[in-house]
Amino acid sequence: MDTNEEITPFISILPKQEVTRTIQKTLDGATHIQRIGQPNISYEITTYVDEVGKEKLMYAEDKSSLLKADLEKGVFYGRITSLKDFDNVTRNYYKTAITLAKEQEE
Repeated sequence: MDTNEEITPFISILPKQEVTRTIQKTLDGATHIQRIGQPNISYEITTYVDEVGKEKLMYAEDKSSLLKADLEKGVFYGRITSLKDFDNVTRNYYKTAITLAKEQEE
């Protein structure tokens, strides 16, 4: 996104929410749940890339670049927090899993 270059058209995305909370039992046995702050939203992505796309993803992870996933179901922005190993699935393509921390849309 920082360079506005397409990395790959082969992507699937699953939004994920993580809520920080404390759970306590009171003396009378009741459960008290306290939510802390806002939920952390991330995107779990599975993608297929060629050698150039692999290099672009590694560079984006290294530089904490803002990425944009433009899909039929919406546009998602985020920065890589996890980039899994690249599995070679064909001569020219690799499969990997990425976690993006949600960023606000521009």
